[in-house]
Formats: sequence, C-alpha cells, structure tokens
Amino acid sequence: MHFHKHWYKPRKKQEEECSEQARWNVFEGLEVTPVFKDVLHAVAKFMVCDDQSLAVANKATFRNCLVAMWPAAMKVDIPSMHNITTYIHNAFLDFFVQLKSDIQSANSGRISTTTDLWSIDQAKAAFFGLTAHWIEVDNATGRWTLWVQVIAFKGSLGAHSGDNFGCYFIGLCECA
Repeated sequence: MHFHKHWYKPRKKQEEECSEQARWNVFEGLEVTPVFKDVLHAVAKFMVCDDQSLAVANKATFRNCLVAMWPAAMKVDIPSMHNITTYIHNAFLDFFVQLKSDIQSANSGRISTTTDLWSIDQAKAAFFGLTAHWIEVDNATGRWTLWVQVIAFKGSLGAHSGDNFGCYFIGLCECA
C-alpha cells in the first residue's frame, strides 16, 4: 500500500508532535471572573452550535448586544475572537482526551468503525469521515449504551480508489 507523504509519519514522530501540543491559555493576562467564564462559554456555544463566524465576536453590534445583557461589563469583560478561538480549541482537546478514555475503558468492549466520503461539486473538494461505534456496558445494572462519535474528518485528495482511501483510513486511525 502506498502512503501519501502528507499522511504517513513514523509513529515516533507522531508521538513527538502530540507531546508538543499544548493547551492555549485563554485567560493569559486577564482577570478572570466567574461571569466572564460563563459569558465565554455561552458565546463559544453560540458560535459552534449555530455555525457562526468567529469574526462575529469582534463586531461592534454583537459586542453591544452582550453589553446590553450585561450593563456593568467593561471592554475587557467581553470575549474577543481570540478568547473564543482558544476556548473552543481547549474544549476540543478536553473532549478528545475524554473520548479516547471512554473508548479505551474496560466497559466499552469492541469498537467498530464506519467511513464516509462525500464531495462538493462546486468547490471540487472531497472529504473523508471516520466514525466509531461501541457499546458500553454498565456492570452494576447490566444496561447497554450505544455510543457513536465522529473521531476524524479530513479533506481528501487523489483518486477515489480503495488504495487511496485505505491510506486515509490508516492515517486517520494513527492520528486519533
């Protein structure tokens, strides 16, 4: 099987890159209040769940809405695009660490994967997705819980062949 250069990295190199990955400090240089954290969480959730542009956070009209809801707010109390980006990045890292822990837990059993490939004709772009499925068994109650999580998503290049997508699958599994 031929690996594309942009996918294949020796395992040691991957581990070095992962160990260098650090959490960004969203609160660096700020006096953090519980209200700021709540506002930051709410704004980040709005951006992600409603598919909003991060640039909205720096728009005067959006910031004025936040001030209208929190009249005592000072300029430093309103999250910036940088604060929100950092918060989302860190939340994703926390989510991914927890996801790995859940998948590796003794209660999860075996893991199945499904893949999907789709393209956007107008942009001539193709994407490859990887989803994990597993059943978690609660030992105390015997209850089964089905879990389904998207564990990887990547733009894809090259032929729509089994060999090419096999390389993507292996690359995504090694990164996950």
